[in-house]
Amino acid sequence: MPPSSGVAQKRDNLIDLEVKGIDLSLDVDVLKTENVEWNFGVRFGTFKTKVLKVANGRDFVAGLFVVKEGESLGNFYAVTPLTSISQSRPDKTAYIDPNDAANYEIVNGMVVNKTTKRAMLTDPNDQSVVGNAYPKFNMSFINTFTFFKNLNVGFQWDLYRGNSIYNLTRQWLYRDRIHKDFDKEITVDGETGAYVGYYASLYNSVQRTGWFVEDGSFLRLRDVTLTYQFGNILKSKWMKNVAFTVSGRNLVTFTKYSGLDPEATSAQDSQGNRTFGAGSNIGADYFAIPNLRSLQ
Repeated sequence: MPPSSGVAQKRDNLIDLEVKGIDLSLDVDVLKTENVEWNFGVRFGTFKTKVLKVANGRDFVAGLFVVKEGESLGNFYAVTPLTSISQSRPDKTAYIDPNDAANYEIVNGMVVNKTTKRAMLTDPNDQSVVGNAYPKFNMSFINTFTFFKNLNVGFQWDLYRGNSIYNLTRQWLYRDRIHKDFDKEITVDGETGAYVGYYASLYNSVQRTGWFVEDGSFLRLRDVTLTYQFGNILKSKWMKNVAFTVSGRNLVTFTKYSGLDPEATSAQDSQGNRTFGAGSNIGADYFAIPNLRSLQ
């Protein structure tokens, strides 16, 4: 606004969002006999959030996320390792001079300099979507069994599929060269070794790098409970029932994620600072405390 108007600022919506999703639930009495009962429940949820409009039409960075018109909220945009020695930039210029192509080779799917052992990355202005923080769908499976009217056994499995995690913890450990990856040997130009230069080049000064985006899908045994009711055994006027219960949470998790816990994420920037506003409220793993395995 013109200074002469006296208006200090004008507030407006930053972005317009469209959210579409489905939530389904099903509960079934699977079996009911004199001595055995089995109840089963399943929950299913899926949603997608699309950015319809940004107020000034310009992309912006929110923590580790980039928000763009017409794309999904929660996208990780990052530079990525080169996958081809002849790979070109958006302006069609080659990343590797054809005259120097003999100095490079493909290692673990990435272009690596034979002399320095460093992996080559795209330019900061040549970034692409490398994942999304939100799952494609999530499900829960709930089972409850009753045996002889006294013994109750219940358990729940939770499934998340299709979400990505930016493992910022791993990237910071790369900075200090103390991550276990630095002990993994690779073969470059016929020589095998645990080359520091290879992993250090992927660190990228804690800037967004696709190397640190991992599959966050998991299957977790969320809860198991075993209860025995002593009510019909007791012959007491002053006590109606006594129950003995043993339960456990987060007992088993199946995941390919290399961090401590695929659920222990929030919204962070590259320095580990909590971010607010548009972008995502999950997806960044920065030395978070994992869910505890507990027995009661």
